[in-house]
Amino acid sequence: MLLRASQRGVRERGDYLTRKAHPVVFDGAGLDLLRMVTLAHDLATNSLPPVALLRTIDEPRAAPGRDFFDLANGEVLFDSPAAVARIVRGMAYTRRISVDGRASRNPMPSPLKAHWVLLQGDPGKVRITPRAGEPLIADIEVDYHGGGFPAATNSPLRTSRVEIALIVENGAHFSPPAFVTFCYLNHELRKYAGDGRILAVDYRGAAGRYTDPALSLPKQWIDLYLYDARNRLTGWTRVRGGESEGFTPDGARVLTRDAHGRALTARVVSYLRREGRDDAGHPTLELVQTDTDRVRRYRYASDDDTLGEPVDESRQPATD
Repeated sequence: MLLRASQRGVRERGDYLTRKAHPVVFDGAGLDLLRMVTLAHDLATNSLPPVALLRTIDEPRAAPGRDFFDLANGEVLFDSPAAVARIVRGMAYTRRISVDGRASRNPMPSPLKAHWVLLQGDPGKVRITPRAGEPLIADIEVDYHGGGFPAATNSPLRTSRVEIALIVENGAHFSPPAFVTFCYLNHELRKYAGDGRILAVDYRGAAGRYTDPALSLPKQWIDLYLYDARNRLTGWTRVRGGESEGFTPDGARVLTRDAHGRALTARVVSYLRREGRDDAGHPTLELVQTDTDRVRRYRYASDDDTLGEPVDESRQPATD
């Protein structure tokens, strides 16, 4: 808290509740050392700062192999009392999460006041709604940002992380922030419809936009999403090199179709990490798709049924 309150851009008390006190990267030249020493000296045992603590209470879950393709089994990077961190892997345009700060600690008898602050991200794409009667609980919605947007407090820098903070106040002091963050993947180029439907994802890597493979492995394909006349997802076409293949809405690779072009059978696929070397001998790392021995059969209620449902699954060895 003292470090953040001692940034040179923080000139008024209310500035602590803005991006001025919470840059993406702290610059030593921006620290008012004398102010920090003075603030520390003025702390008294009967007037101490509170501590903001968070926990997740509700959020939708993205399913691997259907909503995203990677070795990870979800979007949770970690949960701790000081930070809730998510990797945006799924295709939903809007991320929703509800977090609870009622475990925040206050060494003083005065009540805590909650401040929910957007520190990094587009204010037009983030909605923070404290609950009526429980301001330490908030429902948060974040629309898709994409990777590499300008950092709020330093325009030459770019960030791929939306940062939301809970700061609690006990009348005398603000707490250090507890964070809710959403990290977007730099190597993906996504296209959405105006109503939020995902239309396409190019995974082949945007030039010069590195993504840590610990967060998401490189991929070498494009997915083009398909919808019926009622805008319901009917699957996607995966384009790799000069070839394409179809997938069902549940992520299986289509083997056979009926006269209406609907999947009759489809093979369940899995995704594996592959290491290699390029022509220059440099190491490479990518996610590859591989067939399993599980084949699903689908049925449809009528000729107008575009979605159908899987009716059974059998074991059939995969062939090259």
